[in-house]
Amino acid sequence: MIVTDALTALRGRLRAAHLASGEMSTREIARRAHGAVSHTAAHQVLRAANLPTWKTLEPVVAALGADTEEFKELWMRARSEQGKKEDRAETRRRYQESVSPELAVPLNLFRKYIAIQEVEKAKEFAAAYLKSQPYYDVDLIVEVHDSLYYRDREFVKGLAKWIEEFIEGGDVKEIETARVAHLLARKCLEGANPGRALSFTNRAIILNPHHHGPLSIHSEVLTALGLYEEAEEFAIAAYEIDPDPAPFLYTPYADLLLIKRNFKKLEQLASDSYNRSGGLEGGEVSPFAQCLMICGKFDLAASVLQEKLALEDSPKYERIDLLITLSNALWQTGDYRAARSALQSDPLYKTENSLQLKNGNLMAMSGERDGEASIKILEKLVNAKGDPD
Repeated sequence: MIVTDALTALRGRLRAAHLASGEMSTREIARRAHGAVSHTAAHQVLRAANLPTWKTLEPVVAALGADTEEFKELWMRARSEQGKKEDRAETRRRYQESVSPELAVPLNLFRKYIAIQEVEKAKEFAAAYLKSQPYYDVDLIVEVHDSLYYRDREFVKGLAKWIEEFIEGGDVKEIETARVAHLLARKCLEGANPGRALSFTNRAIILNPHHHGPLSIHSEVLTALGLYEEAEEFAIAAYEIDPDPAPFLYTPYADLLLIKRNFKKLEQLASDSYNRSGGLEGGEVSPFAQCLMICGKFDLAASVLQEKLALEDSPKYERIDLLITLSNALWQTGDYRAARSALQSDPLYKTENSLQLKNGNLMAMSGERDGEASIKILEKLVNAKGDPD
């Protein structure tokens, strides 16, 4: 059995939940979330190139009709793994950020409490320390909010308003850590405000110009602003520092290559990422196959997916994703019957609504039945009911 890292598991489970919803649009997700998340933020969450905040993930999961407690456990595991990776990266960092002693002491003590799972101590310390200060320090406030939001929303409720006010008009020069500048830039992107995000990514790079995170999100912001040439420069720099932050297809660099229609480079870098992850034995088979399809290599994508499915060692949510992707690849080749057969012939088909919904959608799109029958199928999909055969 292949061991899957927590973020990959979360990404796969999220995709399965989205498929089970009938691939609900991001605008519909935003509508059902009642303003808790924008449609652009919902898109970023579904993509899960990076670990989303729980604040944005939870309403998306709820809108999809999935189990929020299940996703919270997956998210906490991914966050814990991310923290360990960041700790390891800290020891390898070529450049150490300079933080004032006045900030370093309380910030590091709070982080230590969180690291050893002393959450109550962390809350008590944060509450007492912040109350004793004549003014709030943006780095500590954001760190406390980010670390405690999913553990105790009530505790950080007052901090959220302060952070929003800082995002709107705070002086970015007050920020002393690249991590906090990065987090604030992410919040701006989730709020569809790339112009303000740019000021935070600039600050993050100034604080730590040798870490891939600030460079990558800076590229993402520049892309959102349509500054593609500048964005590519920073995307390449981030990639050179860390070629494996996620499946390559989910990186800002991949977005830029798609925008510029450089499919040859996209396939090459996605293939490198796929091979480094272990090829068929790794967790990047579905993203790699999607990349091959984008590059017009549908038969090759189908072949890779069929080889992976033949191994029969994938978790259920991952197998569902692989089957859906395989049906898409076969559909693109023009073999509509094979696309449906790939779903129907798998043992999971009888019990998994997402596979049945996908099959019904393929039936409606293929024109194999008359218009009235197709309408009935689509009505069932909209209502997430029925079992098209």
